[in-house]
Amino acid sequence: VGNVLLSGKKIVLIDFANVCVSHRYYDISRVLNSSWSQNSFHELFWKGIVGTFRLDKNQQALLQSFVVANLIERLSQRYTNPDQEKFYLQWLERIVSGI
Repeated sequence: VGNVLLSGKKIVLIDFANVCVSHRYYDISRVLNSSWSQNSFHELFWKGIVGTFRLDKNQQALLQSFVVANLIERLSQRYTNPDQEKFYLQWLERIVSGI
């Protein structure tokens, strides 16, 4: 998230050495899942991605499935701080419940 800047309504990547390592939805889901700690940035970033890439409803659903898969991947790790695990689990619950 530290490598993503907002300039007006534009999203600007300032360090993209690891971008496109895998499927673009996977890369975007990783950034989206890192953006939740920033107040309301996640929603703004989601809207920016949807608008910039002109994602239709099916593409948005596919991206959302990558977000869920990435959250599950993050939850498969053991964290020394239980709050971090709880944080990811809460986001997964919110997505699944449609919030």
